[in-house]
Amino acid sequence: MNKKFLGLFLVFALGMSLAACGGGEEPLEEESPAEVPTESPAESPAP
Repeated sequence: MNKKFLGLFLVFALGMSLAACGGGEEPLEEESPAEVPTESPAESPAP
Protein backbone atom coordinates (compact mmCIF):
# COMPACT_ATOMS: atom_id res chain seq x y z
CA MET A 1 0.00 0.00 0.00
CA ASN A 2 2.83 2.40 0.83
CA LYS A 3 4.48 1.74 -2.54
CA LYS A 4 1.31 2.83 -4.32
CA PHE A 5 1.23 6.11 -2.45
CA LEU A 6 4.93 6.67 -3.02
CA GLY A 7 4.49 6.00 -6.74
CA LEU A 8 1.52 8.36 -6.98
CA PHE A 9 3.42 11.03 -5.09
CA LEU A 10 6.42 10.72 -7.41
CA VAL A 11 4.19 10.92 -10.49
CA PHE A 12 2.48 13.98 -9.04
CA ALA A 13 5.82 15.64 -8.17
CA LEU A 14 7.20 14.94 -11.66
CA GLY A 15 4.07 16.34 -13.27
CA MET A 16 4.19 19.49 -11.17
CA SER A 17 7.89 20.05 -11.86
CA LEU A 18 7.33 19.69 -15.60
CA ALA A 19 4.37 22.06 -15.46
CA ALA A 20 6.32 24.64 -13.43
CA CYS A 21 9.48 24.48 -15.57
CA GLY A 22 7.77 24.07 -18.92
CA GLY A 23 9.48 25.91 -21.76
CA GLY A 24 7.84 29.01 -23.14
CA GLU A 25 7.57 30.02 -26.78
CA GLU A 26 9.94 32.98 -26.50
CA PRO A 27 13.55 32.82 -25.24
CA LEU A 28 14.35 34.71 -22.07
CA GLU A 29 17.55 36.52 -23.07
CA GLU A 30 17.49 37.27 -26.76
CA GLU A 31 18.89 40.64 -27.79
CA SER A 32 19.52 41.94 -31.26
CA PRO A 33 23.05 43.14 -32.06
CA ALA A 34 21.79 46.74 -32.42
CA GLU A 35 20.73 46.81 -28.75
CA VAL A 36 24.07 45.66 -27.36
CA PRO A 37 26.59 48.52 -27.21
CA THR A 38 30.05 47.38 -28.21
CA GLU A 39 33.31 49.21 -28.68
CA SER A 40 35.67 48.10 -31.36
CA PRO A 41 39.39 48.87 -31.00
CA ALA A 42 39.41 50.71 -34.35
CA GLU A 43 36.97 53.36 -33.04
CA SER A 44 38.90 54.22 -29.86
CA PRO A 45 41.61 56.89 -30.14
CA ALA A 46 45.20 55.77 -30.06
CA PRO A 47 47.22 56.94 -27.01
